[in-house]
Amino acid sequence: QIPENGIMIKGHWPSVQIDAWNEVIKRYSGSGGKANPAENLARLNAIDVAFGYLDIGGRKFSDMQIQSAKEDAAWRIHIDSPALAGDVLAPLVWGQGAPLEARLNRLHLYPMDTGKPSTPLSPLLLPGIRLEVDDFQHEKTHFTKLLLNTTPNRSGQTINLLKLDAEDFSIQASGSWLEEDQIQRTVLDTHFTTKNLGRSLVALDYGDNLVAGKGEAKGRLSWLGPAYNPDIAGLNGSFEF
Repeated sequence: QIPENGIMIKGHWPSVQIDAWNEVIKRYSGSGGKANPAENLARLNAIDVAFGYLDIGGRKFSDMQIQSAKEDAAWRIHIDSPALAGDVLAPLVWGQGAPLEARLNRLHLYPMDTGKPSTPLSPLLLPGIRLEVDDFQHEKTHFTKLLLNTTPNRSGQTINLLKLDAEDFSIQASGSWLEEDQIQRTVLDTHFTTKNLGRSLVALDYGDNLVAGKGEAKGRLSWLGPAYNPDIAGLNGSFEF
């Protein structure tokens, strides 16, 4: 629908790389620069766009359609694509306490293109996040539910809750996603429970080296890089089983 007043952006692009727009996002979101974000966005009232593929932090999403309308102090956004679909409520001005809220039907994060360097999303640019996903897949591992709750701080994001439920196991964690001098680090205090340890390790792509059985583990994990892209090879930490 065409807005009654203001500006509407409508179009189709073969490809867009979000990290190339980081400085623009910083300026217009209110998270940096001297521009008044309320004035910058005052005339933009609606968005109806499509992409052949959209690159977000090195993850590619194909055949994506995004429709958005401004409501009071937030953007109400509907997203549809094979790997990402659902609704998002994003504050007009980031950094003033209002979180980004998302209720997604699906979110599939397939392996990244390792041959093409990509600038990760910065936790310093993001508002707090309230995320719920019904169908979540991280590379080879499928989850039936994802819950994420974060709060911004001066160094990045405090992860108040990260909860992942799968058929045979559950992971609950809290910690930090930090950035300093453009170097990111993630630290998570993690609680892992399973009703079938053997099947759980297969689902997590660790091989089938243990017999079936219930299990529980607690520990701290850390890696260099963003929270949404754990470096399995570079993981540090220890667990008590």
